[in-house]
Amino acid sequence: MKRRQFLTHAPLAMAVVAAPVAAAGATVDLPTQTENPTLLALGADLPKTEQAYQDALRAWQAAWAEWAPQWPLAPDVCCNKYGASGYNRELERDLTGAGLRREGETCTWYIKSAEEMECDIERAREALAKDDKRKRSWGKSFRQYRYQEIQDAELGLALLPGYLAERERVRTESNFDAIHVARIKTREALFAFIRRVLTEPSHTSEGLTIKAQACAALNRMHRYDQCMAAMTDTIENSDSMAGLLGQAMLESLNA
Repeated sequence: MKRRQFLTHAPLAMAVVAAPVAAAGATVDLPTQTENPTLLALGADLPKTEQAYQDALRAWQAAWAEWAPQWPLAPDVCCNKYGASGYNRELERDLTGAGLRREGETCTWYIKSAEEMECDIERAREALAKDDKRKRSWGKSFRQYRYQEIQDAELGLALLPGYLAERERVRTESNFDAIHVARIKTREALFAFIRRVLTEPSHTSEGLTIKAQACAALNRMHRYDQCMAAMTDTIENSDSMAGLLGQAMLESLNA
């Protein structure tokens, strides 16, 4: 190439070579993904929703520690270890309303009603009256058993009102029923909130973090309440909370 031709075409050649270099170093404005505003709002509300549950749990634990030791056991003469058809036997329960299993027992006892104990007395007296008319008595042990049955039932009738009154006093003064309901309500509210967080679409790592924080709140719940969460997942919902979080993580990785 002659010198004049080189000087003529040099600027064009330099421009062609420089173009890719300039393109490689240029800043390109790519569209940025924004997070779901509903999910962000839920993330902001998560702490207070969890705190409501934790406050209710602490109130429950304090009430239980104070009042459970005061909850009375039914007098033995008012109880039977088994239920019975035809009788209005109440299952012996603790302060929460759950069946109460006494120390050393494998099952919950039943509390006899006043009506049943009155029937016990009447039946025993009738049995003794029939034995009196027999030419040959059923014997001493039979009559002692019936007399003991009458004595126990009479003592049970005397003690039953006091037991029921003391049970009602503890329940009323402790306000435990309301405290127990508050724990259940805040627990269920937290479950529902976490599920709502997990079912909201997430578009960024911030949203995925909110979902992980929501699931982490489950781990700070009382073990019994965590069990209730698992039951809710199994019975009422087709997708578990852990499954929903896993799905969100996979969607984030594949985005």
